[in-house]
Amino acid sequence: MSAHAGQAKLNDAMKKLTVQWRRVRSQWRDEAGRHFEIDHLEPMQVDVRKALEAMSTLVTTLDKARRECE
Repeated sequence: MSAHAGQAKLNDAMKKLTVQWRRVRSQWRDEAGRHFEIDHLEPMQVDVRKALEAMSTLVTTLDKARRECE
């Protein structure tokens, strides 16, 4: 899998998770649900955002290296 494809796949998975979480959260309205969101989902969103930024930099660097090698 290319770095660009991995980036797209991770981004798509995070979007799907967010949609599903919104559905669950509309029913799971107690303190445990809020703790789950704070303890697990919010940190994951931050980590995924950082990973996507790093992958973007990697894609750019790999594209540049590929062009320079041609």
